[in-house]
Amino acid sequence: MNGQEDRLKVLFVGRGVMTQGIIRNVAPVADVRVLSRHYPDPGNGGKAGVDDISAALEWEPSVIVSCAESEARASEIWFGDQMRGYLEDRPAHAVEMGTLGVRWFLDWHRAVGATRGRAVESPLTGSRSGAARGSLSAFRHSADDTSCLEPFYSAMAAVVYDFPTPGDPTRFKLLYNAWGAALLQTLTTFVPLFESALPESRDTAWRILRSDGWMSLVMDAKLDRALGHDFGDADFSVRNMVKDLGHALEMIGDGQGRAEIVRVKHAYDRAAREFGPGTDFSAVTRVRPPPPHPPTDGGSSPPAS
Repeated sequence: MNGQEDRLKVLFVGRGVMTQGIIRNVAPVADVRVLSRHYPDPGNGGKAGVDDISAALEWEPSVIVSCAESEARASEIWFGDQMRGYLEDRPAHAVEMGTLGVRWFLDWHRAVGATRGRAVESPLTGSRSGAARGSLSAFRHSADDTSCLEPFYSAMAAVVYDFPTPGDPTRFKLLYNAWGAALLQTLTTFVPLFESALPESRDTAWRILRSDGWMSLVMDAKLDRALGHDFGDADFSVRNMVKDLGHALEMIGDGQGRAEIVRVKHAYDRAAREFGPGTDFSAVTRVRPPPPHPPTDGGSSPPAS
């Protein structure tokens, strides 16, 4: 891009936990406005804010960005008459970064594709800290050329993974989150085991777990929260994990892996009830598993021969 006239004009619709950090990182490379119910607020990177969709669209943004917390909110943003009319008139990029359901995204691709707008499905991973550092990972699909968005993505993401098929970034993200949720939930069992088995060597055990082996990334990120019951100031909330696991179950239906994801979701549902839905999702590490079911015949298992 050359010159001030070529800078992207980026309208962020909403300013939540993730977008707050993204806005700060994108502001130096693009002209930014924020459409938010929480406006005005000094956390917007010093950029102009608006609280009315008409005024926001009169600015004629070339990129419209949402990171919706729910399908209802995303539908409110993208399927309203004013937004649809704007995209029918202009080839703006419509970027949705929320983790939503696959069916919602397929409907959205069709709706935006029926206009002059350019749909960019782009769920993210990296949590609040990654958004603040500009080190997110983006999973992206668009049927249109996205090369003009390079300054935007370079400012807020460390890496962008492009998928060839609509819905696949979301399919991947939902399975990725579900697997991570299951790994984190195993701390419920294994932290107490380490504590009881190594009462005089716990500090050494924790140091090894944080630094060695394939589990070290998870342990380094979440072990201190689990040990200290420090679930406030959430990087990623229990509420969002429950939502994402629900979308994963909707995606797989009665297919392979459903029983395991149902079990994991039940643990996060309990964490939401016991610690509050806004707490960090590492709260699941202090949810005790239910007792095992007794043998179906009511008796004990036979001894090993």
